[in-house]
Amino acid sequence: MNFTGSVRRIRYSEEKKLTEIVIETAESRPQFLTLTYFAREGKTLPEVKVNDLIFCSAELRGRQWIDPSSAEVSYFMSLMCTEIVIVKKGGQDEK
Repeated sequence: MNFTGSVRRIRYSEEKKLTEIVIETAESRPQFLTLTYFAREGKTLPEVKVNDLIFCSAELRGRQWIDPSSAEVSYFMSLMCTEIVIVKKGGQDEK
């Protein structure tokens, strides 16, 4: 899947070595999507900032989680970025 949108929020997690980027798509009814990017060997995230317009290739990933105390089963899905390209710089830093 491919997405193009303006970056609204960026959150880094050194512990998990991942970056979550929230984008707002440029459609008649904009969507807000959270994209997850894992740092891999030899692959670095471009210098993405809030308000940048980016293009992202992503895969939809799903997983199951079982609560150890109640045995309740939950399912989660994530959009995992495989490539991010900055289309246009936005000019403002995140506050």
